[in-house]
Amino acid sequence: MEIINKARELGKLIQEDERYIEFAKAKEACDTDPEVVESLKKAEELRMEYQKEATASEPNHEKLEEMNEQFKSMYEKLGENAKMKDFEEKGKLLNDMMEEVMQILYMSVNGEDPMTCQPHAACDDENCSTCSGC
Repeated sequence: MEIINKARELGKLIQEDERYIEFAKAKEACDTDPEVVESLKKAEELRMEYQKEATASEPNHEKLEEMNEQFKSMYEKLGENAKMKDFEEKGKLLNDMMEEVMQILYMSVNGEDPMTCQPHAACDDENCSTCSGC
């Protein structure tokens, strides 16, 4: 099927795009940073403990609130990590690119000319109410 081959070509082009490359580097930096890895591991353990407590027949709401505060604190600290900040920034750039690609596909499926349609053309940076859906 030619359309599938074109989708694979698009996938390859995405992986060659600087935004993808920078995102992959930032992800690798986080994946190999012991502080980030340990923080994420602890956050996941806390999430599982929270879920277990929340689904108990008689959940301890004070304990749940305490765990929620611990979780927030852990993510705030993690968010201060330079590698995580870079990862989030690069991820946003990649997501923005993918959103534009998806909008072009969506607009094309709805009959617009894929060569001239303008994703986000109605968007006003100050007021998203003018947008047709980012």
